[in-house]
Amino acid sequence: MRNGVAIAVASAVILAVVWWAWKLVCAAISWFCKAMALRVVIPAWLFGLLLVSGVIALGMILRTVIPHGVREPNWQDYDVDAFFGMIWRWSYYASGSIGNLWCFCPRCDTELMAREDGWKETLCTNFFCETWGATMGRVPGDGHTVLSKVERQIRRKLRTDEWKKVLSREGSAPNP
Repeated sequence: MRNGVAIAVASAVILAVVWWAWKLVCAAISWFCKAMALRVVIPAWLFGLLLVSGVIALGMILRTVIPHGVREPNWQDYDVDAFFGMIWRWSYYASGSIGNLWCFCPRCDTELMAREDGWKETLCTNFFCETWGATMGRVPGDGHTVLSKVERQIRRKLRTDEWKKVLSREGSAPNP
């Protein structure tokens, strides 16, 4: 019983607030319409100045709101590339350093699994796709060394502006 009363009281309060807000909006619209109907005498030069200022302000607002043309790519847009026959993706930290670097299958875009194989001079890291059941890449060095190699290549492309070529020739993921 108490819940029903509480709901009825809350509904009445909400309805009263909505009714009051509606009356306020109607009064504001009425005031605006009356104000627009008033005759005001101002000099022509002031009217012209206000008109030109309004057009300039409207143009500036529309220019910021409506996208104009294609923006130039930013170096932070470069976040995917092909190295060692695999697709690599990463992100950038606020400091600009590379993070979350990992490789993906060039066939099905599955995250690859790293397996180290060999000993000392023959140590390699195999990147295995669980979906295809196949090794997609074999890179000399342990997992940490391979990630470091890829990161150095990314930084080289950023330094030499080669990243712009990668973005311009590829709309999506690059071909390995």
